[in-house]
Order: sequence, then C-alpha cells, then structure tokens
Amino acid sequence: MPPPHPFFDPMRMTFEIIFTTIIVLLCGLIYFKTREIYALTKHKGIFYFRATFLFFALAYIFRLIWPIVTLSTMTFDVFIPRRVFMPIIAAATGYVSTMALFSLAYTTLWKKIGEKTFIITANIIAVAVSVISIIYRSPEILLYIQLGLVILILIATFKKKFTSTKLMYYLILALWLFSIFTIGIKIRMPFEIKTVLQVVSIGIFGIIYYKANKWLR
Repeated sequence: MPPPHPFFDPMRMTFEIIFTTIIVLLCGLIYFKTREIYALTKHKGIFYFRATFLFFALAYIFRLIWPIVTLSTMTFDVFIPRRVFMPIIAAATGYVSTMALFSLAYTTLWKKIGEKTFIITANIIAVAVSVISIIYRSPEILLYIQLGLVILILIATFKKKFTSTKLMYYLILALWLFSIFTIGIKIRMPFEIKTVLQVVSIGIFGIIYYKANKWLR
C-alpha cells in the first residue's frame, strides 16, 4: 500500500464531496425545472441558460474526480494509471467548463451574435483549451486561460443596465474560477475560508434555482 499523502485530509475531502454533490444537484434541478418554459417559448436565451447549468454540472463532477484520482494512488491500495487518466479528466473539465462560460455569456448576447457563429467559435476555443490541458496537464493553465476568457466575457456583456440576475451570473463565473483555484494553485487555503466560499457558491446556485421556480409560476 502506498504511504499516506501528507496533505490528505479526510474531513476536507468529505466536505468537498458534499459540496460538489449539492452543486451538481442544484445544476440538475435548474436544468430540468426550466425544460417546460423552454418547450413553451423556444427562447434561445433560455436554451443556453439551461445548457450553462448542464455544462457546469459536468464540470463540477470532473473537478471532483481530479483530486480524488491524484490522491488515490497515494492513500489507497488502488492503482489508477494517472498518466493516462488525468489528461482525459483535464481535457473533459477544460471543454465542458469553457462551454459553460460561453453558454452563460450567450444568454445575454444571443441577439448580437449569430447562433452558428457562436457554436463554431465556442467549440473551437473549448477544444483548444482541452488540448492545452492535455499538453500541460496542469490545473493552473486551465485557471489562467479561463480567467482571460471571463475577463473578455465581462467586457462583452457589461452594459449600463446592471441587474441582480447579471450580478449572479458574474458571481457564478468568479466562483467557478475559485473552484479551479483551490485545486490548481499550490497554496493551502484555510479550511474556514474555503468552506465559507463553498457555502456562498451553494447559496448563489440556490437563488438561481429559486428564480427558475418563480418563472414557472
């Protein structure tokens, strides 16, 4: 059996699993709750709003697998070929999370940018991010690339009219970058601070789920 990893903390891992499970459930609920309103309206903004949370659900699942696979060979008597498996996880995380960011941006830009242009551009960039993730095999690279994309998205979507919904969109972008930061940068973030930010993340997704429920009333 491999020796225990010096930084492995069962409590932190347990909280990470609980946090990710809640986020994935909320994303799934938002996706399925808005299915009816999209079926009635065929609104492109709603379609990409739903796609955002489908992509985020997948991204958070892959994000959780990332540290588990890294630690598994160090803490458990389980062999996982990380050299093969980790690039696949990195590529999948890079692709779905980048598509989530673009889909969220497109919910407010769909009147300005043609759908075909958006789909082609978003997929090309998402695939490029995936390839870069495979080449460098580093969460830091994903963080830096997506930070740049978020800055461009903020510039493209920023208007004088600032709504509470748009604020929550921006918070989601920031919280996703935080989630990549916690596994990508070799800094031991205090457990209390990380827990508070995770609770804030759950709160933001919970508010959006609440708003989605109101749309259906």
